[in-house]
Amino acid sequence: MNIRKLFVAALFVLALIPWSARAQDLPSGTNIRPDLYVRRIAGTPGSLNKLRVQVANKGNTDSLPCTLTITIYQSNAFDENALVEYMDVKVPAIGPGKGQWVLVEVEKEFEKSDAKNRVTPLLPFELKIDSKDDNPESNEKNNVARYRVPLRIPGKR
Repeated sequence: MNIRKLFVAALFVLALIPWSARAQDLPSGTNIRPDLYVRRIAGTPGSLNKLRVQVANKGNTDSLPCTLTITIYQSNAFDENALVEYMDVKVPAIGPGKGQWVLVEVEKEFEKSDAKNRVTPLLPFELKIDSKDDNPESNEKNNVARYRVPLRIPGKR
């Protein structure tokens, strides 16, 4: 009889614990998924080898922590045989509709300032969010951003 009471009590306790599915536990056709992408990039005043990257989640559930990979190339062709530098940066979990800034610091200089205080990348670079596929996303096609265009330094005009 004590075992029966214990079993009923255990079922009661389990019924009180809220159930929530994590995105990675859902079948592949389910639309409850994060969707990570690079929302913005910005130079860092006073530093030519630091870049701030805002990663955002436009999905409808929290993402898992993941990796942002930056690849710097020698030419505008984004040729994998012409890599200058390659590194990974950890990105924390991001809620739906939210963004998270991460700082990327590399050995090569990203940019130079011109007379109009614009920042011009010296070498083209690619940012890939969730590069290790930690998150099953609703859209895997928007994870890569490539840059060759001038960036603005925050606070300068």
